[in-house]
Amino acid sequence: MRDLLMRIIYGASNLLLGSFVTVSVGLVVGPTLILIASTPRGRTNAIIMQGIDVLLLISQLFLSLSILILLGL
Repeated sequence: MRDLLMRIIYGASNLLLGSFVTVSVGLVVGPTLILIASTPRGRTNAIIMQGIDVLLLISQLFLSLSILILLGL
């Protein structure tokens, strides 16, 4: 029983470390991109907005593909 508990604790520590790193990167990158994009319209703003549009499109693309696969089309 003790061996199983140690495995769970070890797995949870890896999960928490990964979560902490992910959130930290998001807290640094997100506001930085917002500050850059909030400057007057220009080439940089257009590039950032196109990147965000692609990221928003990816989730819809995966959802539509998975529905098509489930339906067998």
